[in-house]
Amino acid sequence: MTPSVPTAATPRRLPPVGSFAWAVNVCGQAMLDWRSGLRPLAVFIASAAGLILALASVELPGGTMPALPVLLVTVVHHSVALLLRRIMVVIVVIATSHGLLGVLSDQPWVLVIIAFAIAFIGFYLLARGLDLLSYLLAILVPVLFAWQSANGVVDAHSAWIEFQQLIIGLLVSGTLGILFLGDRLERGLRDRLSSDLESVGTSLLKPLDEEYGDGFLTWDARRSASLETLLQGIHRVRGRSIAATNLILAGDCVRYLLGINRMRLALLEHGRPTFFLEGVAGSLPDARDRLGRQLLEVSAAIRENRPAASIPGLAASARRFRSDCRRLVVNAPEGTPVMQISFIAAASRALTDMHRIARTLVATTGRTRAIPASRLRMPRWNQRSDWNVGTVLGELCTHPDEAGLAFAIKGTIATGIAFTIASVYDQWAGAAVFLLMTMFLSTVFQGSLRASMMLRAVGLLLSTMVSLFTITTVFPNLGSAGGYAIFIAIVLLPGGMMIVQPRSAAAGLNYAMSLFYVFTTNARLEVGLDLVDDRFIAVAGASLLPWLVFGLVRPTYARDRIEACFATAIGSVRRSIELPLLPATGNDAAEMESLADGLAALTMIRTMTDNAAIELVDDPERQRMNRRLVDRVDQIFVLSRFYVRTAFLGEGVRVSRVEADVLTSLSDMLTATHRRLTGQRPRPEDASATDRALASLTALDASIEDRIAGHRTGAGLRLTLIHLVMLHDLVAGLRDFDRLLEARTRLLETRSLISLGDG
Repeated sequence: MTPSVPTAATPRRLPPVGSFAWAVNVCGQAMLDWRSGLRPLAVFIASAAGLILALASVELPGGTMPALPVLLVTVVHHSVALLLRRIMVVIVVIATSHGLLGVLSDQPWVLVIIAFAIAFIGFYLLARGLDLLSYLLAILVPVLFAWQSANGVVDAHSAWIEFQQLIIGLLVSGTLGILFLGDRLERGLRDRLSSDLESVGTSLLKPLDEEYGDGFLTWDARRSASLETLLQGIHRVRGRSIAATNLILAGDCVRYLLGINRMRLALLEHGRPTFFLEGVAGSLPDARDRLGRQLLEVSAAIRENRPAASIPGLAASARRFRSDCRRLVVNAPEGTPVMQISFIAAASRALTDMHRIARTLVATTGRTRAIPASRLRMPRWNQRSDWNVGTVLGELCTHPDEAGLAFAIKGTIATGIAFTIASVYDQWAGAAVFLLMTMFLSTVFQGSLRASMMLRAVGLLLSTMVSLFTITTVFPNLGSAGGYAIFIAIVLLPGGMMIVQPRSAAAGLNYAMSLFYVFTTNARLEVGLDLVDDRFIAVAGASLLPWLVFGLVRPTYARDRIEACFATAIGSVRRSIELPLLPATGNDAAEMESLADGLAALTMIRTMTDNAAIELVDDPERQRMNRRLVDRVDQIFVLSRFYVRTAFLGEGVRVSRVEADVLTSLSDMLTATHRRLTGQRPRPEDASATDRALASLTALDASIEDRIAGHRTGAGLRLTLIHLVMLHDLVAGLRDFDRLLEARTRLLETRSLISLGDG
């Protein structure tokens, strides 16, 4: 007999992403990981139970409409101002819809056309990031009124009931959201800022050789994306209060600090000249130590919401280091490579700006409105241009966003089809729910269509099984509103566990919406099996219809959306690089506009490579490739911002003719890359763009060497030296980005397309 040979245990094979088994596994993991979202889960359950008790106390029926604020309580932001705005939206849309209904009672289809126009505008507003709950209600209510009017089932009494339902739902969920989730944005922003400052401060306290190691350029896409989301959220929730303004300024400082720190570490790739280390031996360690301790102090102060103490001697240590660097630039040994001199000038500027950022950060922890430190030319998020209804509608009429327009058109098409079906089967008890849920699910169809559809199927089947079991066992024995509320809280618990986890939110929404419809439709504690049938058909149809529309009508694929975002980021870098070629100006409006476009594009890419397209994230090789591309374009973006801030808005010194030639050739490289990303036909000059950029860099090196050799140290030499190393890195980074794009193209040839539901 041949002895058996022990073999290693075969790892369990995971189900393919987007399959039904995979969706079941994702939902199961969400329920096992319930502790990570305990607070939002508790708020969701409390809102559901509170809504039941409130509706029962005034003897109003439940159903889909009042459940919407509860379903989104963990998704939207909360503040008193937002709650009042949402209530005002409900009052305006119901009053306007009912008023139009009275005027157009003999022509209900005119109201239908108006409602569809409102739905289109509402979908576009949602696609551009405005408050989800406010403008979702602005879509749902007019369309529902138009449907009821077209089918002769609306009157003043029903409008009054729906108004009361919505107001109660908003008050219950909004109050609990303000009390227990209102500080979520501020806590999240403080934790993010504190963590980022701690990482930079801890790095500065290490010896240089330890700081410069493997992985020193690692860029966390998830953290970077969430910082932008938190900054915009805190402005919308807290407005222009001193605390909010200071936090936003701190966020701008941290974003710039991370960028400069990344550039400082990248400079180390060019080597650390021996004469540089000897020349700053007395000032660099002290400057790094004091700056590191200051950043750690600010980190603790932001986390604890207290004023930060200033570290004594920080300003003096920064001045000594800057003085030593200037001396080394002027008195560099004969024959020193110009790149080493450029490294010293750039390192001096980077550490100087980091010191100015630290001073500004100390001011942001105070109780008065902070202003940036003098001579800190930091790109800031322009709060005045924050999105609101007026700016978005102006954009829609002049130059609409392509993705937002596609989303609005598809959402309106899905709404129109659902409206038609609900009108044909207007006697069906689930018609209104089918119409409402189609519009609702169209607005939350984020990520991969296939994966989302499987998750919604799991939520629907699970809610069906729970409904059938509880209707035949538990529900007939309920005898009071209190017991009813406890029952609702218990059956909604699995849905809440899934909603608070981003990967399983689609399943949780279908589960919770289904149970709300089944168990809260009547004012009294009675329910029948026919409701389960109506609910199953309504929810299944509402899940399937947007999936078909978004998947068949000019489908949006993940690879195309990512390339479009890359193209936007590259385009913003190109516009920034070209700014120093313009006539001298102190107005940074153009630079701010390109910054906003670039940040928005990079945030979209980071979000998609993190969790927006589930199938994309669960493909490790594709995920690594996308993150390498994000990392590279991030570095190009950071270098370009720092360059523009020292050249375009520098010290009144124009770039030289030789440096302008480098910028022109670099702009040509960026243009060629932009054409490639947007699918345009390449032009003959694109093939030689890289060679022209390298030749212009060589000419710039020679020009600087001649100026140093001739002791022509004019006002512009120091800035040119600072720029030189950054221009070399920009050209090298863009060449590497182009090579990665080619590798990505080859990889995608072996991968299937991933349809998205967000445009």
